[in-house]
Amino acid sequence: MVLARTARDPLHVVGAGVTAVVVVDLVTKLVAHELAAGHRTGLIVPVRNPELSLGIASAELTTMIVLSALGIVVAASVMGRSVRHGRLTPWIPIAMLGGALGHLIDRFLFGSVHDFVATPWIVFNVADVAVVAGLLGLLADRRRRVRSLRCGEEVIPCTPSVNAR
Repeated sequence: MVLARTARDPLHVVGAGVTAVVVVDLVTKLVAHELAAGHRTGLIVPVRNPELSLGIASAELTTMIVLSALGIVVAASVMGRSVRHGRLTPWIPIAMLGGALGHLIDRFLFGSVHDFVATPWIVFNVADVAVVAGLLGLLADRRRRVRSLRCGEEVIPCTPSVNAR
């Protein structure tokens, strides 16, 4: 009885999905490292990335770990509430939190993120794809909700008791 209730709880679905994304991310990094160890060219090239946000930002390792962990906790709290109330599709926080947690684990264990898919413009990994997919999903979801509200469709409950919180 408890197991059936737990399986329907959207937050348990998100937790299981985040775990799956992290496992896939870490396993692909290990496989890529084994397949392409020592390679300097090709599609799979192991690269250590000590910076944040595609090299746009950088800080001391401890600062990056603390800020990343705090960001994950805040994002999980906000998105968790939205998922529980049916205002956000679970796959979005699964992708975003799973990718962010994969990067946090990399930084904590190895001091940098392990990227491996090399293109002429960027080197990335599964966690990067997950975060970007989640962000695009979040933007599309918000745009759809705003457009629906403009058209007079009721997407977000607008009762006084909900708005009063």
